[in-house]
Amino acid sequence: MNLKSEQLSDLTDADLLQESGKGSRDAFRILYRRISKALYSAAFKFTGNGADADELMQETFLELWKQAPKYDASLAQPLTFASRIIRNRAIDRIRKKTRRGRIVEDSKQDILELTQSAPLAGAFENLRASEAAQVVRKAFDVLTEDQRQVLQLAYFGGLSQSEIADRESQALGTVKSRIRRGLERLRVELEGKL
Repeated sequence: MNLKSEQLSDLTDADLLQESGKGSRDAFRILYRRISKALYSAAFKFTGNGADADELMQETFLELWKQAPKYDASLAQPLTFASRIIRNRAIDRIRKKTRRGRIVEDSKQDILELTQSAPLAGAFENLRASEAAQVVRKAFDVLTEDQRQVLQLAYFGGLSQSEIADRESQALGTVKSRIRRGLERLRVELEGKL
């Protein structure tokens, strides 16, 4: 059934999600307008900031679109269905951040050794390299955990942006923007210090 926008507007949220499951982007747009404010509020409560809430919303609606063909209106209303998705995604993010935090903490000594082990001639150069490494480490502390993680994987782990996206189960655009923002913050933080 190919419904027009006026007809779609008259449908319930459940009908809109079922139409979305049949590939109707117009139905999904209308459903998005209806439930996005409530979901954004939940996303913001889970994440505590707008940027992460936006990412969580994007992930949630992408998953909702993928799950729409399987949606069963007898089991839950679309808002409840989407709320479960956003809740599960938020829990996954918290677990991932906790895991990343442990990895970063466990890697600090390795990073320190890597930044200080460059073969330099003379004690003065070693001292200068050590001071520079300390400045860089302090600059890294200014970054968000997500930015720090992707930069470490890119520069210390030697991974490409695509490999990082695959490894961290993140969108490539998210990885690229975190690297870009992280490098911008590092540039500002290190300006005039090295």
